[in-house]
Amino acid sequence: VGVLRCGLSQLLNRRRHQRRSAQVGVQHHAGGIDDRPQRWLEGPAGDLQRQYWQQKLAGVPERVDLPTDRSRPAVFSFLGDQLRFDLPAELVDRLRATARREGLTLYMLLLGAFSLVLSRLSGAEDLAIASGVANRRWEEVEQTVGMLVNNVVFRLRPGRAVTVREYLREVREEVLGGMANQDLPFSDIVRAAG
Repeated sequence: VGVLRCGLSQLLNRRRHQRRSAQVGVQHHAGGIDDRPQRWLEGPAGDLQRQYWQQKLAGVPERVDLPTDRSRPAVFSFLGDQLRFDLPAELVDRLRATARREGLTLYMLLLGAFSLVLSRLSGAEDLAIASGVANRRWEEVEQTVGMLVNNVVFRLRPGRAVTVREYLREVREEVLGGMANQDLPFSDIVRAAG
């Protein structure tokens, strides 16, 4: 919203001053988005990110079987349901304080807790959990209006850690590594996994 508000403000100011301009402070390119990030991925930096994902996802389990209340359908689909709920403010405050004390973001803490629940329910000790990222690390696309979401995969192994604190440190490192290598499109990450 801020990008759109800024662009409209610039347009109105230009009109007030009777200046004509084809641009409103946002660079427009024929493909819609500046192609410099794509060219960057085709070079050595992109090769490093492909290597990161190949190593990170080598031997990743194909799926995790969770207990369900009905059998899986013969044909896979993405049909499902949602369960929405609010956490009490006091609990959120305690979670934030715990995350801060452990050097984590709230996201890292909740991802760690979620993976521990998945591991306990499924019996799996090697999990690959995908998560969306804003994909706006490039100055050239920061001011672009629209969705630029990419996915990264976090490889989490709850069974290896001795303590929860140790496991949360592993989650932190995994998230930081994934975020540092978030530029590769998700389809390329899947290909890297084999």
